Amino acid sequence: MLEDIPTEEPSTNMEKFTDLLHDIKIDGKIDNLLSHLDHLNKELFGENNTNTQLQHIAYKIDSGEIDKTYISDQYFHMNFKVKDQKTKLIRSLLLAHIYTSTAIQLKKNNRLMMAWNAISEASKYIGACNAIYEALANPKTNRASKGGKANAKKISDFKESVIEALHIFKPKKGWSSSSMATDKIIDHLIKLSPPRKDNHPEDRSDLIAKVRNMIVDDRDVQMAFTASIRQDQKHVPL
Repeated sequence: MLEDIPTEEPSTNMEKFTDLLHDIKIDGKIDNLLSHLDHLNKELFGENNTNTQLQHIAYKIDSGEIDKTYISDQYFHMNFKVKDQKTKLIRSLLLAHIYTSTAIQLKKNNRLMMAWNAISEASKYIGACNAIYEALANPKTNRASKGGKANAKKISDFKESVIEALHIFKPKKGWSSSSMATDKIIDHLIKLSPPRKDNHPEDRSDLIAKVRNMIVDDRDVQMAFTASIRQDQKHVPL
């Protein structure tokens, strides 16, 4: 009986796909981001200076003071160095401002696809801000969920050692390739192997392959690969 059922060729009419998003406007998304930033700035700092902050950040981006390396550094410190939740909240808010400012400028210049990407990143960090802020405001709830979340967020010893090594041994001009980075840090990782034997592959070639794959596939390791550590780095104030 199945052969009696007519089959349809996949539709190539893109209007059917774009129609699903016809009510989602980029201006509305940006306005929503601004509303969230206004709320967070008022709650955390007692003032609503979002527009001033966004203009300041746009200038910093245009001048090159805020770039991919700066963002990578913020991400690395926030996820692997900073333990204080309030500090994590401030850094997440900074990244939310950076990507919102980026979305606004891209939209002004009709770079709409890239603007949507920036909106997505800004939304992610605003979500992180809201989660941290709620946890700080409700410590009992935070303590109750802390145990379950700890395991989900735990970074393996091996992965953490790779990230640290990428920063410790990074050349001034950065890594030119994953092969270069792996060759430079592999001996350091092998030295760490005895006390962490259960977290490291036994074979050197397996270890090399694993590190290279992590640099390509793992977001956290990728960020460490592209980031540079600047001890006296000046951060944009919020």
